[in-house]
Amino acid sequence: LGGIALGIGMLVDNSIVVLENIARHREQGKGIVEAAREGAGEV
Repeated sequence: LGGIALGIGMLVDNSIVVLENIARHREQGKGIVEAAREGAGEV
């Protein structure tokens, strides 16, 4: 049960990091698809 909680926590944490990275790319003026591709690829 603890392993499941740890796994879900890591998944949520990684999702937040990817979303913040995509938002940073969007602020740099990149398109939605390009920002998503590069933001997710860097993580």
